[in-house]
Amino acid sequence: MKNFIMAFAVSVVLLSCTTDQSKKLDVVGQINQDMIKNPSAAGGTGTNYYVCDDGNDDANDGLSEETPWKSFAKGMSKFKSMNAGDAVLFCRGGVFTSLKSEVIANFNCSVDAPCIISDYYNPVSQVEDAIPLIISQHSGHVFSFQDKGNADHDEGYLLENFNLKGSSIESGTGVFFYNDVDDVQLSNIAISSLKIGINIGGANTPNEGSNKLNERITVSEVTQENLKYFILGVGAAELLSSLTVVDSVVAVIEPEPAVAVPVKLGGPYFVCDTGDDANSGLSPYSPWRTYSKAMQYFNSLKAGESISFCRGGVFYAEGSPRLYNTKCTAANVCRVGDYYSGIKGSGSTTERPKLISSTGAAVFNFQDPGNADQDGGYLIENLILESNVATKAAIFLFNDVDDLTVRNVKIDGFGIGIQSAATNTLNEGSNSKNERIIFEKNEIVNNSAQGWLGECSDCVIASNHFENNGYAKASLDHNLYFAAKDASNVLIKNNTFKKSTHINGYCQGVSLVVHGKVKYMTIENNLVEEEVNKVGNGCWGIAVDPGYNSMDESFENIVIRGNTVINTGNLGIGCASCLNVVIENNTIISENSDIGFTGVGVPNREEDSLLSSNITVRNNKVILSSISNKLKFGFKIVPEDGSLTVNNNKVYSDYSDILCAILQGVDTVQDDQCMVVQD
Repeated sequence: MKNFIMAFAVSVVLLSCTTDQSKKLDVVGQINQDMIKNPSAAGGTGTNYYVCDDGNDDANDGLSEETPWKSFAKGMSKFKSMNAGDAVLFCRGGVFTSLKSEVIANFNCSVDAPCIISDYYNPVSQVEDAIPLIISQHSGHVFSFQDKGNADHDEGYLLENFNLKGSSIESGTGVFFYNDVDDVQLSNIAISSLKIGINIGGANTPNEGSNKLNERITVSEVTQENLKYFILGVGAAELLSSLTVVDSVVAVIEPEPAVAVPVKLGGPYFVCDTGDDANSGLSPYSPWRTYSKAMQYFNSLKAGESISFCRGGVFYAEGSPRLYNTKCTAANVCRVGDYYSGIKGSGSTTERPKLISSTGAAVFNFQDPGNADQDGGYLIENLILESNVATKAAIFLFNDVDDLTVRNVKIDGFGIGIQSAATNTLNEGSNSKNERIIFEKNEIVNNSAQGWLGECSDCVIASNHFENNGYAKASLDHNLYFAAKDASNVLIKNNTFKKSTHINGYCQGVSLVVHGKVKYMTIENNLVEEEVNKVGNGCWGIAVDPGYNSMDESFENIVIRGNTVINTGNLGIGCASCLNVVIENNTIISENSDIGFTGVGVPNREEDSLLSSNITVRNNKVILSSISNKLKFGFKIVPEDGSLTVNNNKVYSDYSDILCAILQGVDTVQDDQCMVVQD
């Protein structure tokens, strides 16, 4: 079995080596010609069924533009049973919601009379230039062409002229083929914000007359945006070898896994500030109204189920309910996020839902009462969390919460942005760690104490923007405070840190600080930046060092690389009580006047019982562009045991008395260790 991805710009044709070239979908050209002549002419050679989001009722007959069905589900229900040559047509300008994976196997359709999904001109709205938009609100396949059980051959489908949009690149598939589906054309389709655009699967055991190949699938003028994989396929060697690329487009073959089995998603729940808590909450057309109504269902969600707040909506979190659900899993997460309401004029640019805490308490309070029991498998994404009362954390983790992803969330105005806390006494099967936390692509701003507080193991903090956090207490508050009792395997990458601990207009605390006990941490490709001459001495850039009196702290196997640190206080990057540390490829810039400065310091402060040892500092640049009477160093690497390796570091400055480096046990620093470049 081979796995492959095909990336293309114009068109790709998948042909098995047994292709009968006489089998073609010739109706496409005629349809397009008809639509050029008459914009409302669409469909196949049989009966047309019409669907429009301004239709009155799914109880209509759907047989005319004047009596359309309303929902995507109704149209797809008919598509599965209609006759050869029939068509389901969605009105141009319409917005339709897919609430579950649609399993399609229509044995009436044929290559000579395909079943069609296309668009039509709605004489009521009179929209000509906007093809229908289908929005997926689940993590399965929107169009799942497969029959159940053993493979039975089906053929003859045409899908054209619509936009297909999901909500996350980590879940969902646009179109899926499995169990011998042949002679399909996809044309003029834009697919976005899904994990997989098109997934060509294999097959179960074939019944008589079928095989394990999905053959003669033609893709033309299909575009993609924000997909993890455009086309993903699983097939035997014969299928891969039959790949034919036309129009001089390159196919890229990579060993990436395909999704052969869709994630099962239960009934999603919908919430909108135009809704009513007396509604069922089971569709965008009957949403609940309030945060409190929705979140009371979180603890009873089944694996894969979701609670979605409408984009553009504003919701008030009056309480802070405890969220604890052991049915959710890492493989089948419970999601709280957004959805597009489908109301006319609510496009993809509509603002994320805003959840406002009127008391400053946690909007998402992940903890079970009493002793710690492990739970997890949660996804929080595409939201704005806001408060005017800076007291507690917007997102709180306690009592062994694992497998949580927080993505594309703005956290503004709390005491703490996100807090990953400890546990009570452990019950059997739990531990004292919050593990496999992914915190990415978020905006954490204007939180009084900390942007991030706490620890995690096997976790990632990546591509976030931290700004103006920690303005309550000088030195004690920070943009990111990784406070660990026993953490390991931590990646802090590609984040931006600005305006840390700003009090009276000056930075008064470290922007990215790590205290406690940590093993195997990488801090890389982050930007730490402060305004020139708006910093105090303690406004350091990155510091991994002891900070407590209550425990013996240590940091082992630490990598600090590729970071850019600009205009911090008297230290750019520091480490203390650090064993096996690599500090490399960092750029540190100081334009501040009248303040002493060290670019990289190890140890940078008093150490605990573990003394820094085996320190490697290489390929770093320190740029000192301000002349002052304060002492400025490029590097001060002075582990007590003298175990250091220092290579190819440079200090750029036009200040002739600058000191490039102080190295333990080295009387004269060599140019290959550290060189001053007059600039």
